[in-house]
Amino acid sequence: MYIITDKCLKCGTCAPGCGMTAGCDGHTCYIQCGAHGCHVGAIIESISQYIITENCTDCGECAKVCPNGAIIPGITAIPAI
Repeated sequence: MYIITDKCLKCGTCAPGCGMTAGCDGHTCYIQCGAHGCHVGAIIESISQYIITENCTDCGECAKVCPNGAIIPGITAIPAI
């Protein structure tokens, strides 16, 4: 899952760029669903920055549109052999 780092300036570019958050600017999700989760969107506004929810599909579109380079791939667990 992608993560949004502290480079986030809350410009709002990432949420409309997300296919899972289509039609939502992230701020609307924050108002309607609260900062701790959204049943629709994968990117929502938090107090200090945007956050990516468990609805993320790892498509990377948000990282492509972020003008600040604030969105990076998260560390995934390496399966035990």
